[in-house]
Amino acid sequence: MLFCRTNTKAYKAYQRDSLALGIGYALLVFLSAWCVKRHTPHTPDDRFWIYFWSLMPTAPLVAMVARMAKYLNDETDEYQRLMTMQSLLIGTAALVITLLVNDFLRAFAKADPLEPFVAFVIFSAAMGLTKLVQWFRNRVGSDA
Repeated sequence: MLFCRTNTKAYKAYQRDSLALGIGYALLVFLSAWCVKRHTPHTPDDRFWIYFWSLMPTAPLVAMVARMAKYLNDETDEYQRLMTMQSLLIGTAALVITLLVNDFLRAFAKADPLEPFVAFVIFSAAMGLTKLVQWFRNRVGSDA
């Protein structure tokens, strides 16, 4: 998907929806940061809004995961579906391994926790790297 030249109907719809969700995510991150920064909690109701705006940027990310699942269901090209599943598996494995190593370091070595968003970056980087490896591995003579 990232490096492959796929033009299936399912992939085009997935790209279009992912772009819209990505733009929505970026806007919500800035809006949420602005709202949280400018709002000092004084009452329990104020605390609710801090939590609300802190969690708001997760909505488009959850929607992206749901959209990926729909893409996998709609994709008729079995090869493209396999490549996407492999990259998801590698990304998930990198994420789980990172969290396990972090948990054991925190439990036994009293290490500090990971910084915010590190796990998501590791997941995304592992998926992207997998797509790059797939692209190099699957080139044919005319692509080289």
